[in-house]
Amino acid sequence: MGVWWLARAGCVLRLFRVEDLRFPCVADEAAFKQSCHKQFLWPLICAGSGAFVSLGLFFPRVYFDECHRQDAPFQWGANDPRTLYFATSFGTMVLCISLVAACTTDLCTGRLGFISWEHVTAVLATIMVLALYCISAWHAATVFGMETEKVWLHYTGHSEMLTVLAQVAVVTACCMYMPIRSCVLWVVNLTAGLSQPLCVMLLGTTYPQAILRVVSLAMCMHLMQFQGARRHERQRRDKWLALRRVEEQSTELENAAMLARALQSMAGTLSDSILMLTSDLVVMDACDSYEAYFGKRVAGCKFTELLGDADRARFKELLKEASRVQVMQSMPAGLNLQFGTLTVQLCMLDTGGRLPKFIIGLHTVGQVPMQEGELAPHILTRVDEERSYDIESEAETSRADPRKVHGVESIASTTNTGHVFTMVERMPFEDQDEDKQPVEITKMLQRISDVGCREHWLVDSSAIQLLPGRVLGT
Repeated sequence: MGVWWLARAGCVLRLFRVEDLRFPCVADEAAFKQSCHKQFLWPLICAGSGAFVSLGLFFPRVYFDECHRQDAPFQWGANDPRTLYFATSFGTMVLCISLVAACTTDLCTGRLGFISWEHVTAVLATIMVLALYCISAWHAATVFGMETEKVWLHYTGHSEMLTVLAQVAVVTACCMYMPIRSCVLWVVNLTAGLSQPLCVMLLGTTYPQAILRVVSLAMCMHLMQFQGARRHERQRRDKWLALRRVEEQSTELENAAMLARALQSMAGTLSDSILMLTSDLVVMDACDSYEAYFGKRVAGCKFTELLGDADRARFKELLKEASRVQVMQSMPAGLNLQFGTLTVQLCMLDTGGRLPKFIIGLHTVGQVPMQEGELAPHILTRVDEERSYDIESEAETSRADPRKVHGVESIASTTNTGHVFTMVERMPFEDQDEDKQPVEITKMLQRISDVGCREHWLVDSSAIQLLPGRVLGT
């Protein structure tokens, strides 16, 4: 029956036009309730320990005095109000120590995670509010219709006031230190607020002149405690939502960063170079290899300045399309570089973030170099790139070149062009026509110049300054 009333808490709150603080989503409400599970353990351990110590310091002494009195020693019986008093007191002590043990077990091992400590706390607090009347010496004697002076040895005139203060303490602890939701907490406040007037109506009071003021102040205190608990709960819910949003945003940022790294890695595999652009299409920090690729420093420059006039408008349109559909776009374009016009395939992607805003991949398709007259005319002559040079077999190469042992060079060449100089040394000049030797050497050097043009490390002969008076090396 009590579980049914707890489930109907929302109907009671709506009846009194009280705002329901529960989340509309059932999953969110369950997650919020689960997040408060561990927050009950330490307050319950402290409250149970405090109640056990308080009862243990007072009731054993009273029990000893009542058992050894001369006129009417205490004996357990159904018609003795002291039986109700001591049975409730010792039962409460056992309940407190059991609660402390259960909370400690759950805190240390987590084996009692299936227990809803919120409902356990609400039920125990409600029981405690009602049990205080049985622990009160004056109320226990009045229930049996006996005079307190004939039942107890000690003075009982202050018992009713102590009962009111103890109820206020229990409700205050639930409202301030227990993260009980208001949809459950109202049962405790309502029980404490209505039990005292009903007890006064049925049993009377020791202070009839001030009963109205005492009851009114107690009910006002319970109401203010409930409103304070609701305010605290609203703040806890807002904080929980804020932390949840932060976790979700952090997860989204991590996923976005991982996606950006994956896309950058994929673009780097498909492209020769990768550039990061801001929303203003300004190139972000670029490494030194990009300066060698473009022939100048591109960090801080607008990428559109490197494009040809005919490609700039289309490039901006494709960037807008990439931002709209969030799909990689591609287009051919020409880059105006110092050594000539480089034809590339651009792959552009909107990252969805602020920095970098766009990722641009460049794949070299071809190039139109400078005029041949400007590029070392007394050395280089354009030839067909697809013509290959016949290379001897590995065994013959090993015998001809003493630097190779079992087909492996003792000195590693930096690039494929290093093999050309090895072939020049291996050429049997004595077996060939002297007129053909310069032609073969020129073809091999031409291949080196083609690679240099493509990789942008070829130096023009006009840029070389020789100092005949200074010779370094042999």
